[in-house]
Amino acid sequence: MKLTSTSQLAFARKSPLLLVLCLLLSCKSDPVSHLRVGRDVVLDHQQLPEINLYHEVPHRSTDSLINVLVEIPAGSFYKYEYDKDKARMDIEILQGAERQIDYLPYPAHYGMVPRTLSPRSEGGDGDPLDVILVGPSVESGEVLPGRLIGVLHLLDGGETDDKLIAISPEWAEDITTLQQLKTAYPGLTNILITWWSNYKGKGIMEYLGMDDERVALRVLQEAHAEYLAVEDADR
Repeated sequence: MKLTSTSQLAFARKSPLLLVLCLLLSCKSDPVSHLRVGRDVVLDHQQLPEINLYHEVPHRSTDSLINVLVEIPAGSFYKYEYDKDKARMDIEILQGAERQIDYLPYPAHYGMVPRTLSPRSEGGDGDPLDVILVGPSVESGEVLPGRLIGVLHLLDGGETDDKLIAISPEWAEDITTLQQLKTAYPGLTNILITWWSNYKGKGIMEYLGMDDERVALRVLQEAHAEYLAVEDADR
């Protein structure tokens, strides 16, 4: 089943459940430019040497778009992570076994923004900044542009665990703000809040609120500045 345009998703706007199903089933009808993790790295379908996607891909693609390294595609139960030291995608191991989410599958793509670190000085975990990307189906390891429209504020074990919210321009090119997303797709942000507040189990994640693109941009800028500071200190 292919859902390739906003108009094809319009029927789901009144039903959060149908909207989730559409997001999980949607896929691209044509190839798009992307990077892929693995033995071969593909940019615009041309062969390139292997690169470290975390260090060598910029955090922004244009003034209005960010780069999103997708670690976990929508619909997945497995917890993939990009190892920024080994420059490869790995499945997280928990207690000697491949980690699977004991909840509904991911309702949107999940990954990180290259060249960012959540500042420990601000209560962050010191890891790359997390990002939720809403859009057509992709594979683990792809780097895609996303329009930054908001940020989900969470606490995980007492540490700040912000999740940027981005929209694939391919999926909804007319949406540029969080309010537009709420208006066009009622219930979508509630799905994100509910899922990320509960996927680790009851009471583990604490939801603190959601902010718009202006606050999200500030979070992004602070995380990129932290990355630059750490890199400079390591030289």
